[in-house]
Amino acid sequence: GSYQDVSMALSTTRNVLKIYRRLSAFGSSRSLLTAPSQSTTVRIFSGIQPTGILHLGNYLGAIENWVKLQEECGSVLYSVMDLHSITVPQDPATLQENVLNMTASLIACGINPERSVLFQQSVVRNS
Repeated sequence: GSYQDVSMALSTTRNVLKIYRRLSAFGSSRSLLTAPSQSTTVRIFSGIQPTGILHLGNYLGAIENWVKLQEECGSVLYSVMDLHSITVPQDPATLQENVLNMTASLIACGINPERSVLFQQSVVRNS
């Protein structure tokens, strides 16, 4: 939950938004990614570490945009990145509590599990 983590998440979200806006401005009949006759669904993926209480910087820099992207994109996936937060020692009980609190906070801020995929990183199996 350092300033660097938040800054990196904000920068990533801003870059994703720029790419999405460029693709959207290009028009629905043509795509930069496929031949003009094919349709393209923009898929957005972003994540947040459950390292503490959601703060104003998280909301203004990322979450507010995530909520908007649910309405604008065909496919959005958001993850509570618990494995990324164990690069420093963590109390397992506190980490699990932070995962639950972050998930509840995301939903309270407008992330709608019916319009996006919201998941905990550590429950995804690597095959």
